[in-house]
Amino acid sequence: MGSAAENGFPGPAPAYGVDGCPAGWFYVGLEGSAFQFGIVGALFDLPRGGRNCDPILVDIPIGLPSARTPVRDCDRLCRRLIGPRSSSVFGPPARASLSAGDYRQAVVMNEEVTGKRISRQAWNLAPRLREADAVARAGHGDEAPIREAHPELCFTVLAGGRPMGHYKKTEQGHEERLAVLARHYRPARELVRRALESFPRSQVGRDDIVDALVLAVSAGLCRSDLRTLPPLPQKDEAGLPMEIVYPGVEGVDISLEGIAATPVVS
Repeated sequence: MGSAAENGFPGPAPAYGVDGCPAGWFYVGLEGSAFQFGIVGALFDLPRGGRNCDPILVDIPIGLPSARTPVRDCDRLCRRLIGPRSSSVFGPPARASLSAGDYRQAVVMNEEVTGKRISRQAWNLAPRLREADAVARAGHGDEAPIREAHPELCFTVLAGGRPMGHYKKTEQGHEERLAVLARHYRPARELVRRALESFPRSQVGRDDIVDALVLAVSAGLCRSDLRTLPPLPQKDEAGLPMEIVYPGVEGVDISLEGIAATPVVS
């Protein structure tokens, strides 16, 4: 499958994908035939600060549950769509529980607000969730806020609607994802190789690099046709959409339960 991205992404601004890593946040930027990557300690330190560029796709929940909306529809739909990779989607805690001092207190606070417990995995991401929430709220209404995306959903769409068959940390899973990326962005393997040589695994994992890259490819490939789960996202208490965006690819229909995906309305 060829694409406009084979020799780079045309456009007046770079496309960014970001994933959390042990050293902070790993980002990939694609602009024309050039690419860049790096690690920042905070989302506010991303290149251009999230301004004057296309939406920055980040693999972190944005738009958090509350008593009014205790379950995010986007998570439920994403799990259904990515099938065997559904365990990679977790329900984030309510915004109120992010102020808890420890996991036990967070569980109690989250149950009081939503009636549901939270996983240890969700609590371990609390610092990143607080940071993403602050950045999203600060940029709310800007032309290019950060947007939540999920790498496995992007891979599913870029693979023609087929979920990845192997876990991303295995050799089979790594190669499976690189093959999908290379079909849409020719320098994908070179970018991953350079990133692996530039940083030790103690700072950024191989899967972190690949996940950030698929978000950047998705943003650049479909900069004018990013779509969202669900089609009409819920809003959280701060007015942020509870959504997961993904690229619109011609000929790929991932509608579910009669809910057809529609373009994001800026």
